[in-house]
Amino acid sequence: MFYVAIVLQWLHVGLGIAWFGTVLYQDFMLFPVLARLEVGTRAQFMAAFWPRFRRSIAALAGLTILSGIVRGLVLGLQVPSTYFFTYAAAIVVGVFLAGFGARVLTPATEPALDGNLQALERLRRLLVIELAAFLVIFTLMIAMRFGY
Repeated sequence: MFYVAIVLQWLHVGLGIAWFGTVLYQDFMLFPVLARLEVGTRAQFMAAFWPRFRRSIAALAGLTILSGIVRGLVLGLQVPSTYFFTYAAAIVVGVFLAGFGARVLTPATEPALDGNLQALERLRRLLVIELAAFLVIFTLMIAMRFGY
């Protein structure tokens, strides 16, 4: 069981790093650069890049959440306990993040990158919400690491 726990922990952490890294790349590198391109160039790039990028974020989010759930179930949880409630809150925030990305950010992206300044400002506000939710989930992960 010890080796299973190690594999599950590394899998979950690695997937979480990849998910968060992809989001950081999107928020701080990709969107600012795309906002400066001409509409035709941006549209051509997005047509080739965005479907695959969007699928990769969705896969990373889903696998991170799933690996976290499996890790918790395999290693056993004391119900009720402080750790269990932190674990449950982390799952809720993770599912919120995945849903927020799929149902809110993805539809808000195309109008923002088409040159609509109001849509671009809305996307920037939404990205702040996404990053704040990641801060919450990281805080929960740290608390769980110390047994809370």
